[in-house]
Amino acid sequence: MGTPKLIELLGFHGALFISLTFPDGPSSSSHPDRLILTCTKNGKFSLKATYRMSQNFRGVNRPLPQHMEALYNRIWHSSGIIPKARLFLWKAVRHALPTDYTIATRIGLQLQGCSICGHRREDDTHVLFKCPKARQTWLSSSLGLRTENLPDEVPAILATISPNLSEELFSVMAMVSWSYWKLRCKQIFEGKDFGAAQVLKLAEGYARNMRQANLIYAVPRMVPRATSERPPASFYCFSDGSWVDDNQDGSGWAYVIFDDNQVLCQFGMQYGRSSSPFHSELLGLYCAFQTVKSLGIDSCCFLTDCQHLYRVMSGLEMIDSVHWGAFYEAIDLKCLFDASEGFYCKHVGRVNNCLADSLANYARLRKVVSTGYTFPTVPHL
Repeated sequence: MGTPKLIELLGFHGALFISLTFPDGPSSSSHPDRLILTCTKNGKFSLKATYRMSQNFRGVNRPLPQHMEALYNRIWHSSGIIPKARLFLWKAVRHALPTDYTIATRIGLQLQGCSICGHRREDDTHVLFKCPKARQTWLSSSLGLRTENLPDEVPAILATISPNLSEELFSVMAMVSWSYWKLRCKQIFEGKDFGAAQVLKLAEGYARNMRQANLIYAVPRMVPRATSERPPASFYCFSDGSWVDDNQDGSGWAYVIFDDNQVLCQFGMQYGRSSSPFHSELLGLYCAFQTVKSLGIDSCCFLTDCQHLYRVMSGLEMIDSVHWGAFYEAIDLKCLFDASEGFYCKHVGRVNNCLADSLANYARLRKVVSTGYTFPTVPHL
């Protein structure tokens, strides 16, 4: 590429830089020159890569001090803090809250002072910890903080107090901060006055909801993964579900049971309502499981053509990934599987599950409420 072209593309100073950097002139390669972006693998422009490069240039991605890195990790990974409170706390540490001082200094407006107490500088530290109403709130909380003795910057405050707080108290600190900010905004924009008692009540409500959510989702996170092959079963049970998009006509599910000699032992089908295709598959497996239990069978392989259902029941996928309408039934069924040593689940192709599929479609189309038939000639039963 000649010097005039360099000047055209990069300007005089850019061309001069290239000339000084590569004094030997253009490459002898026969391929034409092209513009590349060096921070991507293929050299093509990428908005993501450009953003990362600009962040590195600004020094944003420089290593954090160890105490601040520990604080960030605790904010983002604490299980007792609601997501909005986590984001709020992170903004407070990053001086990103829309306080009077932050807005005025970034946009160039005149300072108005604290909207609550009239203090001349309403920054994040004053709002959350130094304002008289905030001081009263922290003193009345279970932390019993005297914020007048704390540092003058939010990152320093949190880095100072967080190492001494248990997981529960750290969550309390986050919930109180978030609740105080919400009620403070209501007073400023809606004229609704508040006190420390209201802040603490709101924070306790958030904490209670988070505890309940953690209890619900604790079960799927404790699901064990499959570790070894199961021994051959004495019986094999195929199940399937039938579901249509609008679900106005209801759903159907069915099962068929064979012994280890491929002799048909029992079949059953049922019509009802389900919230999703997965839910109908789950109900088919649930019905099959209960039937096998009632027959006194203690060794059975359950086969389904729904890979998602198989992975959940086998512990290869968390239960919180299932459809919301089937969540609790999935938990119950997984617990039943875990408690039954001889029972396990496997995935089978749809072509090998045609009998259960036909019965499930028949139950949905004909609205068969419940039917099951055990063949009396089978000696096992």
